[in-house]
Amino acid sequence: MENLRIKPTKNTPQVDFYTNGNMAITGSIYSENAREYFRPLLEWVVNVEAPEINFDMKIEYINTACAKKLFELLHELDKNTHINTLNIKWFYPLGDEDALETGQILSESLLRLKFKFVEYDPEAE
Repeated sequence: MENLRIKPTKNTPQVDFYTNGNMAITGSIYSENAREYFRPLLEWVVNVEAPEINFDMKIEYINTACAKKLFELLHELDKNTHINTLNIKWFYPLGDEDALETGQILSESLLRLKFKFVEYDPEAE
């Protein structure tokens, strides 16, 4: 298995999935073909064998179709029996209650994932 790195585009995020268990998605996700875009990501999380996953998610915007695929991706991580510990950092912009709520909804429906919600100031970056 190899690392999966995808450069960002206008409507897709930076993806950095490393076989050592460090993962990150950064940017906006509103791909016109969510199923096709998420296919390699889903295949990767099904096959990763790392004792611990540390996944940073800093999603600026996500459309409905991509949100469903993101949930599927997290669900597949949750089901992966090769992983003992699953840590998710959900970054959301200062005062953005919708972004926080999206992360909270995802966290409530996944059994093994440990979510940490981190507020950040986009103006400070």
